[in-house]
Amino acid sequence: MLTRGRTVQSAAAKGKITVVGVGAQSIFRMALLFCSFFFIVVTIAAMFLWEVFGISGYESKANSLIDQLIGSSTYHIIGWEVLFVFIGLGVFLVLIASVLSYISARIFNLVLDLVGGIELIVGGSRQRRG
Repeated sequence: MLTRGRTVQSAAAKGKITVVGVGAQSIFRMALLFCSFFFIVVTIAAMFLWEVFGISGYESKANSLIDQLIGSSTYHIIGWEVLFVFIGLGVFLVLIASVLSYISARIFNLVLDLVGGIELIVGGSRQRRG
């Protein structure tokens, strides 16, 4: 630790921890919770924006534009169907992200076994190098 031009070594600056693994199941649970809450927030925001989209009249304009583009007068965007597809896709993505987090944690643990762990220095302040 650097204090007014002189170097002072404290006991807290010497604390080291060696990480030899992380709990893959804990990572899976945390990823599942994080992704689920994030998806819930995004779904609520999307529902709000869809209502604004419908109230402002852009939903009917989008329907008429799509009718002109595909040449069909029977096409219509139905909000509830879009919501169900959005929720289905979101649940699928939450599960995929959680499984990928679990697999990443397992690979991380395998690499830590090969390398011998990671040393973390706990406490103290950053020293100037130079």
